[in-house]
Amino acid sequence: MSANVSDHIILSALSHGDEKAFDLIFEQLYPKIKFFVTRLTGNEEDAENITQDIFMQLWIKRERLEGIESFDAYVYTMAKNAGLNFIRKSLLTDTQMPSESQEVASEESLEDTLYYKELEGIIEKEIDKMPQQRRKVFEMSRVEGLSNAEIAEKLGISKRTVETHISLALSDLRKIMPLMQLMALLMITK
Repeated sequence: MSANVSDHIILSALSHGDEKAFDLIFEQLYPKIKFFVTRLTGNEEDAENITQDIFMQLWIKRERLEGIESFDAYVYTMAKNAGLNFIRKSLLTDTQMPSESQEVASEESLEDTLYYKELEGIIEKEIDKMPQQRRKVFEMSRVEGLSNAEIAEKLGISKRTVETHISLALSDLRKIMPLMQLMALLMITK
């Protein structure tokens, strides 16, 4: 999904329980998210389960989605977090001696994890450069998943001010998009 008026209409419909809007979002994003999670985890079957869980969470929490400015970024953040959580749990519970194929997959997952950590570090540095209020609003929106109205209420500012802060934060992050795209390309082509 790209950020345009029709996407906002679809998100609005989804947040009000429209199953057709959910189906449309699912059709557009499911293959991309599954591919992303597969690259992260190194296992297509696990990636399918994780991706299904992500879309289940989107449906369960659909009322919170209407105020999201960049839905794609929101879903990819969910996917990244779910994939990294899966990797952490796997590393903690996997006490068996790995086979040679598991070692190769594990090395690839480790390499992917390092790329993601590096990307995450770049994004965090850019977020840290933001003015305090902009950073706070952005983190409440993207990390905590709060709607613009909820943020406005918690901070005692107008919803329009929240929207402005998020827009400026996204503009700040777009400056590093070429670097992020290059790193993502390196991951895919390795």
